Amino acid sequence: MSIQPIEIQTILHKQLAAFSEHTPRIHCIANYVTANACANLLLAIGASPIMADAPEEAADITKNSQSLMINLGTPNAQRMQTISNVGKAAMHYQVPIVLDPVGCGTSVFRHHFILNWLSTVRPSVIRGNFAEITALSANAPLNDLHDGIDSTAIKPITANAIKLAKETALKYQTIIILSGSVDIVTDGYRTFTVNNGCWQMSKITGMGCMLSAFLSAVISHPASRSPLDMAIATAIFGYTGELAASLQPNDGLGTFYQTFWDTISTLSFDMVKRGLHIEHQ
Repeated sequence: MSIQPIEIQTILHKQLAAFSEHTPRIHCIANYVTANACANLLLAIGASPIMADAPEEAADITKNSQSLMINLGTPNAQRMQTISNVGKAAMHYQVPIVLDPVGCGTSVFRHHFILNWLSTVRPSVIRGNFAEITALSANAPLNDLHDGIDSTAIKPITANAIKLAKETALKYQTIIILSGSVDIVTDGYRTFTVNNGCWQMSKITGMGCMLSAFLSAVISHPASRSPLDMAIATAIFGYTGELAASLQPNDGLGTFYQTFWDTISTLSFDMVKRGLHIEHQ
């Protein structure tokens, strides 16, 4: 079922205007592989990232931020303590959380930690690939969850994939974004599919992490926290990749990556208003 263009354009205008009118502070517990990219992404769209991850101060930073992004990509004992501390702070001070449960089914360490964490913390959004969302759903034993951080195992959109996303959203009372060649966005009640993006995005480390950072900036605005808001934000990010690829169609990934940065730092309503492909399921 198609969504009325006017509804998409109204929300799109609101999101882009919020970036230009406000400078939200986004606290990022990022992994060390992609922390720089996430920080630069937030700066490019007008947000203010702070990458503090010392457990002694992280809760105070979260308290004074407009949203919190947590990335599970490079876990260790100190980082896990930090994630525990900021989760409690975010719940207490009602700071919205985007959780990126990177590779959460690839080890007992990650899997047990994140399931225990989710028993007391309620993120606003959980964004992951098929294997990661399956791990959170507890519908598969750990040793079957062999696809991890860079999984390309997302199946074409099927009733089972939508069912998985909806059930996981209801289980954790959150919005699930199941990323793949077509993205599924759902809170268990309203479900959208997003068909934006390009193959080059899957070949560059950190694009998923950058999307989570982008979503963190969007949810920092209290009026931009619905499933449709998240679907539109996901579509904007994917369409930015499409635009970058179209500008340099015969060049390699290095040129694409640079063009992506040029494109997202100059985003405008007119650039993206006709390019978002979102369906209401």
